[in-house]
Amino acid sequence: MSPLTILKKLNRGLMVLAAFWAFLLAVSITIDVAGRGLFNQPLTGTYELITNSIAMIAFLQVAYAVQSRSMLRADFLLHLFPGWLKTVLDIIGYAAGAIIFALIVYGCIDPLTQAIVRGEYEGDGALRVPVWPIYCIIILGSLLASLSYLVMLGEEITKRRSGDV
Repeated sequence: MSPLTILKKLNRGLMVLAAFWAFLLAVSITIDVAGRGLFNQPLTGTYELITNSIAMIAFLQVAYAVQSRSMLRADFLLHLFPGWLKTVLDIIGYAAGAIIFALIVYGCIDPLTQAIVRGEYEGDGALRVPVWPIYCIIILGSLLASLSYLVMLGEEITKRRSGDV
């Protein structure tokens, strides 16, 4: 199996995991709301789980969004540009995306090590959630997004050289 196939399957698998995780959050919110309304007894720790899960779900899905070319982009003007300019803009966009997500990886390494060393937790009271898994998922998702942008950059450059444009 090629590294590109592994990357694509990993991105898709993480996206499915994030979707399942979001479904479980919806169930826990429903149970929390029903518990509050019917029994005056909320589901303990729901707030902490939700607030920490949102970023994790987003970063689990970001690489698949890049890979499937679903990342937000302003392409409403692209149909007005000649083919060569579209290619140049794609190359610049893919390079910028790879750099931005690589910088996110770099920026999260120190906070990750600090969170592990200090034993940082999020939340008070009923449920305390460790912070380091959040950083790990942000790093993983950003790394995979950066790699996906690099793959797309390579495909765009190769397509241009072979005259497929």
